[in-house]
Formats: sequence, structure tokens, C-alpha cells
Amino acid sequence: MVTQASPEPLDQAGLRDVCRAAIATVNELPVALIDVDGVETLDEGEAVNLSWRAPVDGGRAQAQCRVEGDVVVWRLTGLPDPAAQVWRTGLADPIVRYVRETDRITIIQTLPDGTSSQTQVSVNVEEEAR
Repeated sequence: MVTQASPEPLDQAGLRDVCRAAIATVNELPVALIDVDGVETLDEGEAVNLSWRAPVDGGRAQAQCRVEGDVVVWRLTGLPDPAAQVWRTGLADPIVRYVRETDRITIIQTLPDGTSSQTQVSVNVEEEAR
């Protein structure tokens, strides 16, 4: 298992990379399908706005993502009921962590029952520049 005691602080490019990798992993999608729509400052810190083609109806799904230490926190956005746009930090939500290396990001999801899975995502600097 990949572990890292204290990750380096992320710049905006690193934050975008980690959030794209995390949202792709959580939604079981290729990272190339996740678009970065911008970065904004919230009370909690910087958050990345992301979107992707919704597989069911072909519309756009949207999410926000932020990083606290090595934990990735996210929420769906653009939902009809704004009250449903909550950060996924409840007891029933998986804990999503990351480890960033030069050319890849490992996303580690730990479910409430203690089981975990790891997914490695390649970081493609050229793709980010699109």
C-alpha cells in the first residue's frame, strides 16, 4: 500500500490534477473525460469546479473538489436541490486520499466498513494544457 506522511502543499495545477484523478476514480471514469471548469476560493479553501458528460442522459454532471492534507473532499454541484450539494464527509461516505508522485497520482478510497481500494492515474501535463 502506498502511504505518505505529509504531502507537499499543492499549487493550482497540482490541485487540478489531484481533483481530476479523484473525481474520475470515484465515478469510475477515465480521467480524460473530466473537465476542469475553474478554481474558486471558498471559506474552506480553494476548490476546483469539474464537469463531465453524464453517462445516463448525456447531460453534464458537475462537482467541486478541495484537498485537506492528503484527503480529497468533494461534492456534486448543479443539482436541482441545492440542499443536496453537500461535501462527502459523512460517516457513510468513503474517505478519499491521494499520493502524488512525479508522473502519477494514486487515489486510495477507504469505505466505511474499512475496506479500501487503490487506483493509479497517470498525470499527463500535455492533456492538462488543452
